Amino acid sequence: MTRQVRGVQPTSRQRQIIQLLAEGKVNKEIAAALEISVRTVESYRATIMLKFHFHSLPDLVRYAIREGIASNQVASPKARAAKNA
Repeated sequence: MTRQVRGVQPTSRQRQIIQLLAEGKVNKEIAAALEISVRTVESYRATIMLKFHFHSLPDLVRYAIREGIASNQVASPKARAAKNA
């Protein structure tokens, strides 16, 4: 389990990135949705991981669900691919 930094809140853009990552979106999809470069998404993702002391994507997803940023109905990329097939 990750150690959470108390009192630290994501910026509105970080919150958007967290939500999209928790929904199972990959960097390229996030970049297209937010009309930013993939490299910018990678930078945001790295900053979020450091700022909140996440060690993995599941840590980020648990945080997003706990904070109400994403629902517990998040789908993995594999689940989305099967659904869209």
